Amino acid sequence: MSTKRYRLSGDNFDMTVEVDHAVLTEDKLHEINNFWSAADHRLKEHDGSVLDAVLEMLFNHVQRLIVEDSWGLNLYGVLHEFAWKDDEGNRKNGQEGWPDMDGSYGISIVRVSDVDLDENPIIAEVQP
Repeated sequence: MSTKRYRLSGDNFDMTVEVDHAVLTEDKLHEINNFWSAADHRLKEHDGSVLDAVLEMLFNHVQRLIVEDSWGLNLYGVLHEFAWKDDEGNRKNGQEGWPDMDGSYGISIVRVSDVDLDENPIIAEVQP
């Protein structure tokens, strides 16, 4: 089976994506990675895994989208932000450098958590 699920987790956010590797090929992953500056650096950071490099970028991008939205986005809202066409087929803005995340390009976001920005901080006095 060429479809796999990946869970991406951080301290305050996690998400799950589904990748159909028969559709989202290494070449397509490189197209996404190379759209952005520092593509070679990202590959080096991920020991040459373009999939890991792209998924990390996607994780950070989705997290920012959710935080920047004044109401916070749910899964439907996130997918809507990535869409290049609306339900009637009219052109939308999408997310520059990213395909639709509905599976049509071989990648779909299937779950996003809320972003927890209300974490209780650890407060410690430090000497100057």
